[in-house]
Amino acid sequence: MAATFVSGAIVLAEIPINGIDAQTSHHQPIGLSNQNITISNSANFVKKSGFFKIADSTKNGYTYGYAPSIIKHKGIYHTFYCSSPEPRAGIDAIRYVFSQDGLNWSAPKVVLKAKPRIDSKTRKLTNRAACDPSLVYYEDYYYLFYSNQHQTGSELGDRTGTQTTISVARARNITGPYLTYTQRATWEENPPDVKMIILPQIKRSGNRHNYGAGQQTVVIKNRQLYMWYTDDSLHPNEGPRIYFLKSNDPVNWNGTPVPTNLAKTASVDIKYDARTGRFVLVQILRSHQARPSLATAYSTDGINWTGFRTLYPDRKFPAFAHNVGMSSDRLGHLIDGENPIVAFGAPYNLNSQDQWGKWDLFGVKVNLYSHP
Repeated sequence: MAATFVSGAIVLAEIPINGIDAQTSHHQPIGLSNQNITISNSANFVKKSGFFKIADSTKNGYTYGYAPSIIKHKGIYHTFYCSSPEPRAGIDAIRYVFSQDGLNWSAPKVVLKAKPRIDSKTRKLTNRAACDPSLVYYEDYYYLFYSNQHQTGSELGDRTGTQTTISVARARNITGPYLTYTQRATWEENPPDVKMIILPQIKRSGNRHNYGAGQQTVVIKNRQLYMWYTDDSLHPNEGPRIYFLKSNDPVNWNGTPVPTNLAKTASVDIKYDARTGRFVLVQILRSHQARPSLATAYSTDGINWTGFRTLYPDRKFPAFAHNVGMSSDRLGHLIDGENPIVAFGAPYNLNSQDQWGKWDLFGVKVNLYSHP
């Protein structure tokens, strides 16, 4: 299956993983404006379309937003998402907004950013991105798992010689400050030596396009961390697959990744439904294409997925939508009796024409157990 990579991310023929490389794109990130803009969705707009805007990129001085992680805690929705960075801060940054009603959102702020540097030993560019957040509360801390990107090719300017890895930051309070785990086993703000806690199963380099390992989604169950993530390194010509890991330690994931039956699949979000005792996923099929759809499936063990079903068919879901996230409590559990917010990146104002890297963050309340 053919694949295109941008900023350590893949775009497959059917299911893409997206990103922006600020060094190669024509839409360079612009500086932050002096006055950030909050979002107020009119009741008439929401009633008519069902969809609402969570974050407006251009009005807040950046160019794109996507791949959200959403927690509802004490009646407040907290949304973390991938966005274009501030100047000289890599190729992606994680921003944060909050809302009391899910419709009216605060102005965004950057909570995690990259600090690119040349590694003194390998002489390669490392720590290039902070993207694809997944936030959970575990043993008195909020752990923010995110996708990073590193150069693997022999030439510094070889943009195809990169792979994505997974890193983690944490904070006592959900709003931060977030301190990143380092190679020295410390937690620091924007350190130069970020620890890669999960690597691609096969390290590749040179002129071959590969994504690596990233787009993680994490849930707490029985006081254990459950993680699913995308990895295409074992069989790059076959496309990515979702792999599964467990751990009792947010910075140590030493088990062997277990392949799920989610082949040729990327960018899913997974939560636990305590009412049914099952894991539930959402994903956008044909993302970044003119006729995407929103789908779901479930699993009792996190490995074997079944019950695949369409939630929003292509005629009802926004064109060129991509990189989905679903709201939950801070353990990654669905909130009983509530329809979760499912959020995603899409063209500005839900335009039917796409310009790569020009995306706002949108959401919709979804009943996971019935058709819209």
